Amino acid sequence: MSKLILAITLPTLLISLAAWWIGGLLIASGTLIIFLIIHAIIILSSTRILKKFIHGYPARSNEEKRYQEYINAQKIKYGVERVTLLVAPSPQPNVASFGLNRGDTYIVITTGALELVESEDTKAMLHHALATLGDSTSTKQTIIAVYASIITTISQMGQFSILSESKDEGHEGNSFSALIFFLVAPLASFFIKILADRALYLRADKRSSSITRKPKALADALHKIFIAVQNHLPLIAPNPSLAFLYMVQPLANDTLRKLFNVHPEEVSRIDKVEHMII
Repeated sequence: MSKLILAITLPTLLISLAAWWIGGLLIASGTLIIFLIIHAIIILSSTRILKKFIHGYPARSNEEKRYQEYINAQKIKYGVERVTLLVAPSPQPNVASFGLNRGDTYIVITTGALELVESEDTKAMLHHALATLGDSTSTKQTIIAVYASIITTISQMGQFSILSESKDEGHEGNSFSALIFFLVAPLASFFIKILADRALYLRADKRSSSITRKPKALADALHKIFIAVQNHLPLIAPNPSLAFLYMVQPLANDTLRKLFNVHPEEVSRIDKVEHMII
């Protein structure tokens, strides 16, 4: 968490020092206060912001409600108090989780997971998400996701702005907008790769398997998601900065995958789960 605090506060302090050099102590103090308020709003609104980026809706159908009831019955095993299931309309089977504290957490499951994955495998995915939420780093992961997604969204807004102003200029607007994205996106990538907990996925693999006593179901789910990503079954409207929240890396685009990947290598991960001794 100390790295995250430093990553958030250091740019604020540098900007405040620049404001002091340009306009004096009063301007610097005002700048510092404004940025601290902005940080507080972002952090306290983290779950609301992520819900908008992920485009999930609360459980509606009977099947979705049954999974919400299943989560409610299992959450105590992971020390999680309140979990809301969100369903994201997307053909790629996958699951993500986030939350500021154990009393305000969310699991996002795609419609692809509900349609393409067998019931036991889906339950294994939900257990993995619960294990992630029950981990001590869950809050940190959520805050990282919010800041990284805001950075990426700003770069995408720059793209759209340039494209709208360059409709009559052929492909120059497209090229320049892509350049904007690939200049700014590495900032979000750096933020994630430096701060995200890469070992979380494997810890969640082990903890969820030890509770369900069914590592094969988790291995099957991991394999099916991996195959779906390899076959370019898309995750609809993903913010690439949120890819690390998912159980399996959801990005099929090679460039974005390399830029935002902190997941363990899939084949060796599946092999470890299959041969897990519990």
